[in-house]
Amino acid sequence: MAYDIDKYLSTLTKEIQTQLKTLLNVFEDYTFFFNASFKKFTKMSFEEKQKYLESWANSNNEFKTTSYNTLKMFVMMFFYSKKEILEKIGYNISNHCN
Repeated sequence: MAYDIDKYLSTLTKEIQTQLKTLLNVFEDYTFFFNASFKKFTKMSFEEKQKYLESWANSNNEFKTTSYNTLKMFVMMFFYSKKEILEKIGYNISNHCN
């Protein structure tokens, strides 16, 4: 999925690419600022990641909630664009494609 997201992002303007790259860097590298943790997101345990994600999703800070929802939208958009995922959830692709 990461490859598909990268491929799609390469078609966007440089400004949007820069904004998304910055967002991902903040999410990964600034955990100490947002969560009082000195571990990068990718180095956290599953439970720590869940807690960190929930803190972004349920925050009163508009930057955090908007950022979380933006990342969530991209991941979900690409996850549900996969034919094998749609088939596994019972979505009949042939009824919706020409």
